[in-house]
Amino acid sequence: MNNWEEEFDSQFKDYGGRFSLTEFPENPINGFLENLRYFLKYEIDKNLSYPNVYLDFIDDTAFDAIALKTTEGKYFIGINIGVYVVLLEIFTRMLSDNKVLPTYGDIEKEISRDKLFDPHLIDFKLLASQIEPSGVFEPKCPLRSTLAYQMVMMCFQNLVLHEFSHIINGHLTVSLRQNPSC
Repeated sequence: MNNWEEEFDSQFKDYGGRFSLTEFPENPINGFLENLRYFLKYEIDKNLSYPNVYLDFIDDTAFDAIALKTTEGKYFIGINIGVYVVLLEIFTRMLSDNKVLPTYGDIEKEISRDKLFDPHLIDFKLLASQIEPSGVFEPKCPLRSTLAYQMVMMCFQNLVLHEFSHIINGHLTVSLRQNPSC
């Protein structure tokens, strides 16, 4: 882990700590996180008065995110890994159903479903308990599959901007944890 990752892990310890992606080097989530970091940097670079912010995933399955500031003046945005899993599940299930956005892509490749899942399940552990082992849904149409992933990214960009707005407007949690490297 680099210094930012160690500091993130320490600051978010009470929330689950940093979700380590090193166990999943080939997983698309690595590129997804890098794209989000690039998006955040682009937004920060628009205004020279904006502070630097480190963005990473928290090892928690609930649908939640948090922005915080350390006593040393460092800023962090943590998004629970459950947000990624739940959003991905929602949008891939939706777009693998031929009744959802039927004018987009080749719906002949998709099937009809009675119910996608209980929409109140926003914790990925609870969601996983409702999914049958063979119940992984991925749109068969490449265009619909791409749209599902784009929708997840747009939701994440909105979430990152929401958390970033807490930072630039001063509405955030101040972490009283000391920097482990000091």
